[in-house]
Amino acid sequence: MKISSIIRGIGKTYFEFKFESGSGETVHILEKPEYLLDEIDKKSLREEIYALSLKCTPNNQALDYGIFNDPNHNNILNQCILTLIRDNNSNKLIAFNCLPLLDLTLKNKPIYFVHLGLVMIDPDYRSKGLLYILYGLTVVIMFCRKRLAPIWVSNVTQVPAVVGSFSEGFNNVFPNALKNSRRSFDHLSLVRQIMLNHTHVFGVGNDAEFDEKTFIIKNAYTGGSDNLLKTWNQVTKYRNDSVNDFCQKHLNYDRGDDFIQIGKFDFFALQKYIIRMIPAKSLILILNNIFIVFLQSILLPVYHWFKADTSTIYLKSRA
Repeated sequence: MKISSIIRGIGKTYFEFKFESGSGETVHILEKPEYLLDEIDKKSLREEIYALSLKCTPNNQALDYGIFNDPNHNNILNQCILTLIRDNNSNKLIAFNCLPLLDLTLKNKPIYFVHLGLVMIDPDYRSKGLLYILYGLTVVIMFCRKRLAPIWVSNVTQVPAVVGSFSEGFNNVFPNALKNSRRSFDHLSLVRQIMLNHTHVFGVGNDAEFDEKTFIIKNAYTGGSDNLLKTWNQVTKYRNDSVNDFCQKHLNYDRGDDFIQIGKFDFFALQKYIIRMIPAKSLILILNNIFIVFLQSILLPVYHWFKADTSTIYLKSRA
């Protein structure tokens, strides 16, 4: 297991976390990999991600948004958390998730906001039980690194399985497919900023229409994500039929609609993640990693505070 905080620039610390999963794969989490990888590694990583995406999309079709869009590579790698999973024997990339960090404000204050980006798993490894890492562990790690401060998250999808997992796994979710939820001013403020400035991170074009009442993006697959569009028969259904009915009722799959869901990861969401998502064989390992990250976030600032040769510019509580 490897845990490190790597400093680049004045007063900026980026997080790198590496460990072996319970099923034997190597998991590598990088916060803002633009600052943690050299040019050769970044070029190699882009090629690996592109090759894996071709294997995961229908008819091996390329995507053209976010991390797949060449002109925006540096910008995305500068503002994301990248989770990579590799086969231990071959070191082959078998799964990844790119979580863009969005510059948003709430009540006139900047907040830490994570968009749950596209998850891709090599079809040959989809029975390995990697979803608990890709769909939640990265957010858990950052939640502990932020000393249990709640993290706002978003999700854009037409897949009932993802809509249901987000509704179940996070708190204060709107729209929520499992129960009636209220659209708060915070939800509306955040989604307006996302739709105004950040649609490129999930491949929605300028000709898409957004319904503020239902949080549905109509005609969403026109901004580089075109090859991800699926019919109702192709999307993965959720185990609870009420979620499937919710999606079928509100989304037009012929036109290509998406829900944009806004929620919050807090201590109660952490409890749900530990109880419902983590496989029993991986529970001790993951809890140990979570504890170490949290301990590091508490002890390192104390250590640097009392270290005589540490500049006070690194110790400011606010930027």
